[in-house]
Amino acid sequence: MFWRVTVFVLMQAPLFALPTLTESVLPPATPGKPYGPVTVTATGGMAPYTLTLTTQGAFPIDVVPNGGSSWKISAPTVELPSDSISNPVFTLVDALFSINIFGVVINVVGPVAIDLGSLPTAIAGESYSASLTSASGGVKPYQWSAIGLPAWLTVFKPANPANDWLLKGTVPPDEANGQTYEITLTATDSWTPAQTASVTLELVVIRPPSLSDIVHLPTAVLGKDYGAALEIVHGTAPYLWSISGLPDGLTLESDGSTTATISGKVAKTATTGATTLHLTVKDASQPQTTLDIDVPLIVARPVTLATALLPTAISGETYDLTLSAFGGVAPYTWSATGLPPGLSMSASGAIAGETALGDEGSYVVNVTITDSSTPPLVGLDKRLLIVDEEYVQLAITTTSLPVAAVGDVYGSGILVATGAESLKNLVWTAFGLPDGLELIQGNDGQWSIEGTPAPATSGVYSVQVTVTDSVLKQSASAIYPLFVEDDGDDEIVPPDPSAVVAQPSLVGVAAGACALGVSEDSTTQRIAIIAAIVAALVGSHLSRSSRRDE
Repeated sequence: MFWRVTVFVLMQAPLFALPTLTESVLPPATPGKPYGPVTVTATGGMAPYTLTLTTQGAFPIDVVPNGGSSWKISAPTVELPSDSISNPVFTLVDALFSINIFGVVINVVGPVAIDLGSLPTAIAGESYSASLTSASGGVKPYQWSAIGLPAWLTVFKPANPANDWLLKGTVPPDEANGQTYEITLTATDSWTPAQTASVTLELVVIRPPSLSDIVHLPTAVLGKDYGAALEIVHGTAPYLWSISGLPDGLTLESDGSTTATISGKVAKTATTGATTLHLTVKDASQPQTTLDIDVPLIVARPVTLATALLPTAISGETYDLTLSAFGGVAPYTWSATGLPPGLSMSASGAIAGETALGDEGSYVVNVTITDSSTPPLVGLDKRLLIVDEEYVQLAITTTSLPVAAVGDVYGSGILVATGAESLKNLVWTAFGLPDGLELIQGNDGQWSIEGTPAPATSGVYSVQVTVTDSVLKQSASAIYPLFVEDDGDDEIVPPDPSAVVAQPSLVGVAAGACALGVSEDSTTQRIAIIAAIVAALVGSHLSRSSRRDE
């Protein structure tokens, strides 16, 4: 007996993955241009495949089989603006009738373009940075490159892709003003194949404006016309000039060029001494560069001979007298003409030597004082020098009056005369003193100018002093400049470079109780008065000689 057994074997069909397209993001489209053809390929499932366009995207496309498992997608014209997105939807079916529906992405982008119109100006001696952010189109992010860069400049790639690319470096301080580099910048987008755009721009290097030379402004003299030129180099015209700290009466004039002029007439009330001007010059470059510098200036009174009287020289005896001056900038260089034979003046202002018998007379000495300013200030003045035989005559020997100051006690204006048997025989008078000062006789018979200058009395005074010997019936006179400083002025004490005085006055010396004053602005009057003084002194000298002969 046989048994028949039937065995049923159940076999399961092999499992396949769903079919899909290998490209989910298609190459970008360009506005107004044809698209494709672009190839898409199916994978997964079991070939053969069928691909149909289920839904058009933002612009219509055509799908054409390309043989095997691929298709070509194209469009005659992309009618979308840049930065648009099209999302067509496809249905893919394989041989087992497995179905997959999915969309793809087509970005609509313009061609890569660089909208960088110019590069910022580079400034010598400073760091440089230019942001490369002016690209558009294509697929971001961009890669930047450059050719024609100077050695000190590089393309800087940020560590964070979200940050800007830069042109970065430090300009050497000695880079030539106006140096120009032609730099070609290229932006490359992130698609494959990549799109690029290039632009060639000029990079200009400028040097900030600076003074053409070390500035030594001429000394500004009270009451005098002033002119000084300033010049800058480098930078970009036109320039905007400004200055602060100028003395009253002076202004800065400029037409926007590389030169400017400080001009005007210095006010007589301007503060004297060393001061500092602050000069600012802004140019027209982008970015703008600026010169900020301090410029020293000295404001002074004119150079003036302060020695009011030259003592009489005795023939046959040595003579030694050092003159003093105020104003301008010390130290001074001295010279003189018209000195009696045997006497000479040193560069330091000393008159020295020995006069000879037979050279008695009156000599008009022309004194030239040159200060240390750049350019130098020059003071010219005249003094009368008498050469006489030994004969006792009343004479004032005080050569100058010390400077006074408003509000300060003044007690050093001692007056001295020779030729009197006793100080008690002398009677002194003074005219032209400022308020607060007076002539006082001490217990010892010595006379001096004392007191405290009253407020608002600063200035220059011409003080006429006369001494009379009540026993010998002789008189002598002299005129001295007395300088009264304001309580805000710098102290006028040589050799302080800021020492200043007013215009000089001539000294008058004559027998009898007469005093001669002159205007500081009248040379003709000066000469006339000197002639009168000479005549008076010569007459006195002849009179004394006649008396001795008798």
